[in-house]
Parts: sequence; C-alpha cells; structure tokens
Amino acid sequence: MAMNDTLKVEGNHRRADGETYPVEVWVNKIAVDGNARYIAVARDITERKQRETELKRSREFIEQAQESASIGGWEVDLTTDSLRWTDEVYRIHDLPTDTDIDLSDGIEFYHPDDRPQIEAAFDRLISDGESYDLELRLITAADRTRWVRAVGDPQFDEAGNITGALGIFQDITDRKERDEELREVKERLDLAVEGANLGVWDWDMETDAVTFNEQWASILGFSLDELEPRLETWENRVHPADMPDVEAALNAHIDGDADLYDCEHRMQTKAGDYRWIRDVGKVVDRDDDGTPTRAVGIHLDITEEKESKLQLEEERDMFAEGPAVVFKWENADGWPVEYVSKNVAETFGYTPEQFRSGEIPYADLIHDDDLDRVMDEVAEAKDNAVDRFRHDPYRMVTADGEIRWVTDNTKIIRTDGEITHYLGYLIDVTEQKRLERSLRESEQSVRELTTIAADTDREFDEKLDALLTLGTERLGLPFGFLNRIDDGTQHVVQAVGDHPELQTGASAPKSDTYCRKTITQSEPLDVQDAVAEGWGNDPAYERYALGCYIGGTVTVDGDQYGTLCFADQQRRDHEFTDAERAFVELLVQWISHELATQTVERKLRDINDTAKQLMTVPDRSQIASIAVESATELLHTPLTGIWWYDDDREALVPAGMAESATEYIDEQPVFEDDTALAWRVFESGEFQAYDDLSAVDALHNNETMLESEAIVPLGDHGVISAGAVKPQAFSEADLNLFEVLSSTVEAALTRAERETVLRETQAELKRSNEELEQFAYAASHDLQEPLRTVSSYLTLLERRYGEELDGDASEFIEFAVDGADRMRKMIQALLAYSRVDTRRESFEPVEVKPLLEQVTDDLSVKIDEADATVSLPATAATVTGDHSQLAQLFQNLIDNGIKYNTDRPAIDISARHDGEMVVIDITDNGIGMEADQLDDIFEVFQRLHTREEFDGTGIGLSICRKIVDRHDGTIDVQSTPGEGSTFTISLPHGETNR
Repeated sequence: MAMNDTLKVEGNHRRADGETYPVEVWVNKIAVDGNARYIAVARDITERKQRETELKRSREFIEQAQESASIGGWEVDLTTDSLRWTDEVYRIHDLPTDTDIDLSDGIEFYHPDDRPQIEAAFDRLISDGESYDLELRLITAADRTRWVRAVGDPQFDEAGNITGALGIFQDITDRKERDEELREVKERLDLAVEGANLGVWDWDMETDAVTFNEQWASILGFSLDELEPRLETWENRVHPADMPDVEAALNAHIDGDADLYDCEHRMQTKAGDYRWIRDVGKVVDRDDDGTPTRAVGIHLDITEEKESKLQLEEERDMFAEGPAVVFKWENADGWPVEYVSKNVAETFGYTPEQFRSGEIPYADLIHDDDLDRVMDEVAEAKDNAVDRFRHDPYRMVTADGEIRWVTDNTKIIRTDGEITHYLGYLIDVTEQKRLERSLRESEQSVRELTTIAADTDREFDEKLDALLTLGTERLGLPFGFLNRIDDGTQHVVQAVGDHPELQTGASAPKSDTYCRKTITQSEPLDVQDAVAEGWGNDPAYERYALGCYIGGTVTVDGDQYGTLCFADQQRRDHEFTDAERAFVELLVQWISHELATQTVERKLRDINDTAKQLMTVPDRSQIASIAVESATELLHTPLTGIWWYDDDREALVPAGMAESATEYIDEQPVFEDDTALAWRVFESGEFQAYDDLSAVDALHNNETMLESEAIVPLGDHGVISAGAVKPQAFSEADLNLFEVLSSTVEAALTRAERETVLRETQAELKRSNEELEQFAYAASHDLQEPLRTVSSYLTLLERRYGEELDGDASEFIEFAVDGADRMRKMIQALLAYSRVDTRRESFEPVEVKPLLEQVTDDLSVKIDEADATVSLPATAATVTGDHSQLAQLFQNLIDNGIKYNTDRPAIDISARHDGEMVVIDITDNGIGMEADQLDDIFEVFQRLHTREEFDGTGIGLSICRKIVDRHDGTIDVQSTPGEGSTFTISLPHGETNR
C-alpha cells in the first residue's frame, strides 16, 4: 500500500456480547516522523446492508412476479431510435438477455399475418399519440409461435412532442389455448344439449330479458321465433298451483340458502296441456353489493318419469293412509274372497278363514244402501277397460253390526284379456267421515259467526250475546260467558244460560274459578269430565259444579283481559274435537279484536276531543297542560311530561308534567346534551319506545326510577315523554295513538306560533293603517290647503290687476293656477289609491247590471257631452265585493273609454260565467295602445300621452288593479292601435262565501 493511499474494505466486527455486525473500514497510510503509520475508521453499516438485502429481495420478487405472470416491459426512445426490453420480454422471445435488439428487430418477431397490424398501430402512436392494446402472435427465436398481449402508450417531452413509447408485453399463449379448448368444449356441449333435448335459458336479472335455445321452445311445442325473450314467457306458462314452490326454490337460491335453483313444476305447452319440467339453474353474476344480475340454467322434460313416479306413489299411498286391509276376490257372483290380510279381524270382526272359506263373500259386507252404487262403479270400470279404479267412500257392516266407512283402491287382474280377480286395498275412514261432519257443522257455525260479526246494525253487546248463544248451540253446552279478570277478581261481563253463579255482573275470586288455569295456557283449556280429571275437590268445582268446560284467554293489545268460556254441570260423553277447539279460538280472537277496536276507537275519540281543545287555546303553556293530561290518560303512565327546546340555552327545558309525577319527582330535569334519551329523540326527530330501560346504555340520570318510557319528538318545539315506574310493554296500537297525539300537539304549537305572529302582524298593520290615515288626512287637508291658497290668490291677482298685467304675466299666472290644480288632482288621486285598503267596506253580493246602470248615471253628463253610447250586459251576474269600490272600478274604465277617443265613443260591456268566477269585458273604440305599452299601464303615474293630448294623473288604472287585487280577481287588457281596447275583469261569483 503506497503512502497516502486509501483502502476501503467491508467486514464484520464483534461486540462485547459476542454479536457480530457488518462494518465498512477506511484505512489511510501516512508518514509520521518518517515512519509509516495507518489510520483506520470503521462505520456500522447494518442498516445499509438491511436495505440492500430488502432491495435485492424486492427486485427478485418483481422479476419472479413478472416471470410468473409472463409480463415484461419495453421502451422506445425515438430521439436515439433505441429499444430496451426487460428480462421477461427477452424470455418471451426466447433470446438471451444480452442480445442487442433494435426497433425493426422487435417488429420482425411478429407473425407475418399480424405484422401489418402492429406496424400500423405503432405508426399511429408516434404520429398521433394513439395508444394501443393488441393480442398478436410472435415467432420466437426458437421458432415457436406465441400469443402475446402488446400494450403501448406514447411518451411526451415538456413541449408536448412525442419522444418515445412505453409499454408492456404479456405471454397469453396459455389463455389462448384455454379459450380454444373452451370453444371446442362448448361446441361439444351444444351437440350434447341438442342430443339430450335440454332446454337452456340465460336470464338477465336486471332487465328480465331471457335467452332461450331451440330445445327450450320445442319442449313446449313452439319454435324459437314464436316466443318473446322475456321472463314473462316462462312465468305465464308455469302452472299456477306450482308457482309458490317455484318462487320459494328460486328465492332460496338467490338468498344463498341453496347452492342451486332446482325445482320440478308443470308448464303449459302450445297445445294447452301441461308437461313436467325439471328446472335447474344458478346465479353466475352479482354486482358489487351482492345483488344477482345473471342466472343460467336448463329445462329437462321429465313428464314420463314423473307420471311413472306418481303411479308408484299412488300405490304406496294405499298402504300409507293407514292400516289397509288387503282383499283379493274372484270375478264371480258375490265376489268370493280368495285372500284377505290378517288385520281384517281388527277392522271388521271376521277372521280371514271365514272369508277364504266362502262363508262371507265380499259383497255381503257392503251396506245395502251402497251396494248397487259400488257394483255399478265396478261394471263401469270393466266397460272402460281400465286397469285400476277407486270408489268414493262407502259403508261396510262389521260382525257386531257397527257401520264403518271405507275407501278402496282396486286393481283389475286379467288373464288372456279376461277379468279373473280384483285386488283391493281398503282404508277405514270412519273417523275422517266423523270429522268431516263436525267440520261441516263448524263451517256453518263460522258462517253464522261471520254474519253476526259483520252486522253493522248491532251494537257490541248484541253481537256478543248472539255469539255466546251460537257457541252454546255449536258445542251443545248450556252456559256461555265472557269474563274480565281484574286485581284477582273474575267479573262476568256477559252471560247466557241459567247458572245462578254465572250471570252478567257476577264476581268471584279468581282463585275460585276455572279461569285461573285457562289464562296460563296459550290454547283453550278443555275438561271433559271434571271429577275424573281431578277437579272434584277444587274450589272452582265446589263453587260452580261444572262437569265439563272449555275456555280461552282473551287479550287486548297484548294485555290479558279475561276469558271466554262454555260449560255444563254434566260431564261430556266425548272429548272436545279439534274443530270445536278451533271454533272457540275463533270466537276468542273475534272478541279480542272487537275489544281492542273499541279501546282504540275510544282513545281516538279522546284524542279528537283533545285536538279540538288544542286548536282553541292561545298559548304554549295551555297546550302543554292539555297534552300531558291526554298522554297520561292514553298510556296510563304516571311520569308524563313535556319539554320545550330553548334555543338560547341549547337545552330541553321543562314545560309541564302530570300531577301524578309529583309523587315521584320534585321537578322536571333539564336535558342539555346527548346523554339523555329525550335529547337523542329530539335531535334525531325519531319516536322511541323502551319497554325495558335497564337495557339502554343512557338514561335521564343514574338514579332514575323509570322502568319503561316512550318519547315522541314535537318537531322543533321539543319532546313529550310518557314513563312508567313499573315494567310496561307498550302496545303497537297505543304507540301509534301516542304518535297521533304528538302530531296534534305539534300542529297546535305551530298554529299557536303562527297566531302569535299573526296577532303581532295585525297590530303592526293596524298601526301602519292609522299612520296611513293620518297621511291621507294631511294629503287631503294640510297639503291641499296651501295649493288652494296659491290658486285663490293667483286668481284674485288676475281679477284685480288683470288690466295692468301684460300678456306674459297673465300667461304665467295661468300656468301657475293650472299647475296648482293639477297638483291638487294628483294628491286627490293618491288619496283615492290609498283608500282602496284603508277605507273599505265589507264584501256582499253585488248585481253587476244595476251597478253598471248606477255608474252610467253618474257619468251621464260626460256621456252626453261626448255623444257616447254605453251598452250594458244582457247576462245577469252577481259578484262578491265592496259595492263602492266596484263602482269606482267600472267608472274609471268607462271614463277612460270616453276620454281616450278621437271619434264618437262606443263602449260595449258584456258578462259571462266561468266556473266560480264572473268575467266582465269592457270594450271601447278608442285610440288603442301599442303591445309594448300594455305591461306598464297599471303602474302608478304611468302615462302614455302628454297632458296637451289627454288630461289625467296616471293613477286611474292603478286604482283599478288595486281594487281587483283586493277582490281576489284579475284584470288584463287587449288592445289594437286605432281600433280600441278590451279590459277583462274576473271577480268571484256572488254565491262564494268569503
């Protein structure tokens, strides 16, 4: 090592604890006093080594990922015409990574048939900046054909010029081969589907468009072009009886409860008959939120298989319906029995030997009244050449004379085409027939129950009496009664029968009644024989001595009300049937519903009465008091209160609570944040009910005594709360009524606020009108008086000194007097304009024609001076309005028709009815107006002519519009210059109430 040289080496050092770590050592050789010395500096490079290791792993990972995905990158620099590939691109081309490649070489690797396509795409990229994404073939250096995906994007410099291209290369040969295999498989599958006659469907679940194949259509006798490719095509052909099962299977698959939609159902063919189809499908696409968007499946015609299966099931059913008795008898007189199963003795009381010996032919068992029918049905089966037939139920007589009902399924046995035997399976349906008879009786009772319940002319007590009577008749029991259970006592609400202890109004301790056990059951309690069933020493039996009993629990809105019962002092010979129990349950349900309806109707009437009160009280404190009282009565909750929202404090502040609440709390709390349920309800605006507050994580306070609570927001006004100190399950009906009450309270609060604002506005308006009146007085007196003074003195000056004044002075005096007169007229016009609102009369019916006659009389001098004609309407009409203002309205319009006229004025007035309005047209032959002048003529001081042409103030039409507005009417005008104008006024009909 030369003097002053530096040497850098890497190695490992060892720490005091023995651990080694990498270091970088720098060594310098220097001369000190003529002697060679070495200076070494070591630096811990652990972190750098870790980064280098991680970088190496990342590079290897990327290279492995590119190789695994067969994706490589490429770059072209147009400024140097250079091409750079990543290692994976070299591998795809079967080239070593150190091979020199230029752009033309890269193009040459493409398959000759695909080369023009890549050349054209690359040319567009470098000329137009157009990216490309192509799938093309390569011929590699190893002469292998590969499919690649080539993607290219242009690269730009800061000036926007294309300087090169950048892209990726991906080997997609395997995918292309799989696509080809899939195509071949699909072709084979299509052949298989066609050969197996499988119908295929493809359902777009977003649009309900369905693609069917030809086999799907042919199964049903159609050609494909005869079917609409819509879901309705399938739905409309499914047998209606099968549709519920089809929908259930489809929904189970869509919801993820079944892997496949798999259902057997019938579909109607083109000929109108039905074929059995096995329909199998699967959802194959879903959107991002899991909603299915596409399903595919097949139809398979299984009609023959299904019919065979149904036939087998029919034969199995012959044994499944009960202990079948099997007979085989000969086709001879009396049908001698050749074979009978052993259980015949159990059913008919005869031994098998008695039948097989010929002692008892089969026909001897059949009841005389049914024998001819059975024989005729057998003969009919012979004539129709059927293999199997069934009889409707018929009677057979047992060995001890008991009548049993049976049904059979009989197979005809033939030998060489001749009937030799019958093989039949008999099912004893005696119990079923008894139940059917009971059911018919029940159906009749249900019809009578429905008739009674639907009779709107009967009150509840009358209906109840009729139903209790119906129940005693249906059950064959003499006593029927409805009980209400309250505080351990049974109260008889209504009763039929003559039992002395079971009369309307009677009471007894619940512990002495049958009802105490009835209310513990969800189904009716029935007792056939009280003594035999252990009631003999029971207090209920000792009090009432009822030998049989049936009763059910009556509930109202989920709360136990009492019981409905039927009984007899004698035991019952047979058990209560299912039909009888069902009938009692039906009566219980109807009474429960009626009682609940009565309760709701009563509470609705109370709420309606409350609403009437709320709509009359003037302030919030009274509203709060009424609302709290009504809510307490509605929900029977002692801790009921109402809170207003205080915007300044940003809190719910007390507004009132029920008197019963004072037993539990001294004062209402204030709710200032969301730690209270009331605050949360107010902020969310959503009604909340808590049957169990212990399950809620936030209460009014930790020491609350509330067990249950219902809170309803009152809009922006606050909340109303109903709380119970005992657990209380709020019924849905009561909660709905509570919401109705709160809505009424909210409306009353809103009304009270509006009325307060209205009262303030009316007071302000009154003050404004008074000020306006004062101004009007000033305008009519204080302002006009100086004008009269000026005009009078000028006139006096002219009379007294007229001879001494020259012509100019006289003219000046004339101008001054004229100006004062015009100012006075303008003030008077403004006064008239203001008095439309301030000096008005009440509205009354006003007949139009007499009103117009009065107006023309008032204008008679002006009409005569102008030699004008005024035609009044022939149609009788009455409007609602202020008589004097309507007169002013028509006088102004007629006066204008005379004034603004250069010919002999002719004014025509007509009237017509238009719904609730009367339309009056006033047409003149005056000078008319231009179209662009019509929008402004009703504005104050808008004049269309100079004073030299026509005198006026420009306020007359403004007064007209103000009068019409006050009468809730309209006024507009149509005009043609030189021809005249038509003013159209619409006013409310005289019969309209105001």
